[in-house]
Amino acid sequence: MDKVGKHPIKAVARRTGLSTHVIRAWEKRYNALEPQRSATNRRLYSDVDIERLMLLKRASETGHNIGQIAALPDEELQSMISADTNSVGRASLKSGNESPSVINFHIQECLAAIEQLDGERLDLCFRKASVAFTQPVLLEEVIVPLMRQVGGHWEEGRMRVAHEHLATAMVRNFLGTLASGYRVAQNAPVIVIGTPPGQVHELGGVLATVTALAAGWKVVYLGVETPASEFAMAVQKSQARAVGISIIYPPDDPRTVEELRRIRQMLTDTVDIIVGGESSTSYAGELTRLRMFHVKNLSELRQQLGRLRGHHPEN
Repeated sequence: MDKVGKHPIKAVARRTGLSTHVIRAWEKRYNALEPQRSATNRRLYSDVDIERLMLLKRASETGHNIGQIAALPDEELQSMISADTNSVGRASLKSGNESPSVINFHIQECLAAIEQLDGERLDLCFRKASVAFTQPVLLEEVIVPLMRQVGGHWEEGRMRVAHEHLATAMVRNFLGTLASGYRVAQNAPVIVIGTPPGQVHELGGVLATVTALAAGWKVVYLGVETPASEFAMAVQKSQARAVGISIIYPPDDPRTVEELRRIRQMLTDTVDIIVGGESSTSYAGELTRLRMFHVKNLSELRQQLGRLRGHHPEN
């Protein structure tokens, strides 16, 4: 494939379906590619560059965050896309409301409401989805992918800060309504959930809260940027059996590592610590050293909570 830069950015936009703004953003913010320059300093893209942009577009459309895939080589992007395609093929064997096409319809309805900044319509979309799907499907296949797409559209310049803020606020309110509907047993095990200092994104903790409630746990939710000492105090006061920590962004904050160490030091080994979230994998090595459970998604969180309940019979 030709590596000579010969295509102007407008021609590349027509061929890829990406806007010129998005192409520039992927280049400047994420170093996704490095076009050549003409004598007059105009960007010139090669056939290889266009192929790479198409791969990045296809990967982002399946839910991958551009910030996390921009540096991947083309071969790895192609493998990721193939795996996603096979996964969708297997998922299409599901019947009824949980088919990928129906799920995607609800996600697109939510995105349309967000683009119009129509909170009332978005709330109605959430309520329709809550009727159409089981809770695991609602959270893991509608809410989580929706917010990934909103975040991706914001990073790419396709949505503004107002859109992201509206979506986040409406999802938080909707999840709060779901959480308020649970009634757990008096002798149910307790889990304390929050984010450490530097972790300001709340939705991961709220999603974990709803998941834990559905799994039969009482939840003490501490919110964002909670110091280790407050986690320890909450565990002691509530006699919690577990702590849940959400790590969304950034993926390389030394403060997060220090706070995780403090939390482990302040708690006895009888208290299990579960860590998840978009950026949690970046800390996987440290989590292993600290004897913390790492969960990659809500499904793994639900399974881990079930195992912990089995290891700790209720009184």
